[in-house]
Amino acid sequence: GGKKPAPGKVATPQTTRVIPDTAYSLEKHKSADADVRFEGKRVMTEKLPIDDMSAHLFLRKGVPTLAPLNFGVADGKVVSDITLDGTKPVIASRADVRVQSLQLGKLLPRLNISKASAGEMDGRVKLAGHGNSVAAMLGSASGDTSLVVGEGEVSDLLLRLSNLDLANTLLILMRGDRNIPIRCMVADLAWNDGVVQPRRFIVDTQHTTLLGEGSANFHDETLDMRLVAKPKGKSLVSLRGPIDVGGTFAN
Repeated sequence: GGKKPAPGKVATPQTTRVIPDTAYSLEKHKSADADVRFEGKRVMTEKLPIDDMSAHLFLRKGVPTLAPLNFGVADGKVVSDITLDGTKPVIASRADVRVQSLQLGKLLPRLNISKASAGEMDGRVKLAGHGNSVAAMLGSASGDTSLVVGEGEVSDLLLRLSNLDLANTLLILMRGDRNIPIRCMVADLAWNDGVVQPRRFIVDTQHTTLLGEGSANFHDETLDMRLVAKPKGKSLVSLRGPIDVGGTFAN
């Protein structure tokens, strides 16, 4: 048998990669020039429908630029400028992405938030990387990400479990779960050569403040994160974390 995870640990076995690592063809980039504009009211994708898509692709001498690449998704809007410089053997990439009023519950339906609302997200992502695939670009990316989520609601049971709050967890299980107001969520993330670390990650709710620490490595697709809960009240029996989450993105 395998090792049992330490208390507060989430066991996550190794599996395959999830970020696409198929290489782009540099020769195709260099062999053609193009100036293409696209407008689409509704574009169906495998995961989410995209509305009001607007794109301008300009390709000249191995340098494709998408400026802009805009689309509506999850009741919000994504506005971006992307450049892939393929004049050298390794593509140099730059991306400036602005996120406006995305609904997290619709963006991440697999979270199964049920009756709770995850709030509305705004933010900006500015990254520069190098590599001939999406995986290589993200695995070498440096830059900044800032995200803010406004008011919403989250499961009381989920918050109690995040703090290993045993006494109140039992009370909730007996009386039934309820939603707790989220006052705000702020994520200020630094990217350094494919490793993302929070300068500040805070989820502030009615009775608990959650702080995120650690890192996510996009080079080898691994997580080393900690969730620290700061309760605003007292509980009869609590084990004050932190809870560590480690393993691969795929798990």
